[in-house]
Amino acid sequence: MRNIKVLEGDDYSGLYRDVLIDTPVGPYFMRFLEDEMKKEGGDSRTMNEVQNIFKELKPENIRTALKKLWLEDFYQFCEENLNPTSKEMMKDLIKFEADFKTIQVIYNSIGNKELNTSAKIL
Repeated sequence: MRNIKVLEGDDYSGLYRDVLIDTPVGPYFMRFLEDEMKKEGGDSRTMNEVQNIFKELKPENIRTALKKLWLEDFYQFCEENLNPTSKEMMKDLIKFEADFKTIQVIYNSIGNKELNTSAKIL
């Protein structure tokens, strides 16, 4: 982490290169960005599109999405590689963490005016 430079201005290409690709969390960022690109109808990954994603989303939402991807991979790892006792214990812990995150998302959504307005329209 000491080698990561401070983001200067809008130098997202440096951030993308240094953090999103060359670290253990890199594959999760790639999956996250691919999912976001698909939502917006494009498969190309121009730096402009990446910048827009990071400008539009809150850091907490990105962190939550990355943790979800990591938990899914960890769950799959436990399913395939652990002995039955360890697998059962780890899967229970992962499910507990997923439930906790769900409760946190619901709690954080309660005061969101945009969500409350949308619900009334439906």
